[in-house]
Amino acid sequence: MARRLDENRHLYQQIADLRAKYPGSQAQWKRGTLTWTGVIQPNPLCAEYKVRISWDGHRRRSVVRVLSPQLAMLDGKHLPHVFPGNELCLHYPGEWSAEMPIADTVIPWASEWLFFYELWLATGEWHGGGHDPLSDEKDDPTQTENRVTKGQWSGRR
Repeated sequence: MARRLDENRHLYQQIADLRAKYPGSQAQWKRGTLTWTGVIQPNPLCAEYKVRISWDGHRRRSVVRVLSPQLAMLDGKHLPHVFPGNELCLHYPGEWSAEMPIADTVIPWASEWLFFYELWLATGEWHGGGHDPLSDEKDDPTQTENRVTKGQWSGRR
């Protein structure tokens, strides 16, 4: 019972953080799942993307999907750095944990992914590093730069 109360308190804190940092968005907890829907624009020259993040409090990663506009593909190439169902691949296993604020990690990582997605559309090359979960190609996870890691976010609330 106490563990469930801690999990619920943590989900409510995530929702409070999301609402405070992204006031024009929607954050809710329904049927045991936290859902955030909002608009991300990686920079002023990029498109605006409506994004949904879902997390049930137990999974090792949240599910991040672009709702609109529909993500395009280049000349028969599969969309890079996505899981099946076009869920964005934002971090390596273990790079994110449930204690880390989604507002300070997952949303900025989604914005970064969208920036590199637009660059991929323009150049045909993925410049965002990481690894593509749908290919056998693996990059070195220590080469990620400018990312919030577990030790960096503590005390930021």
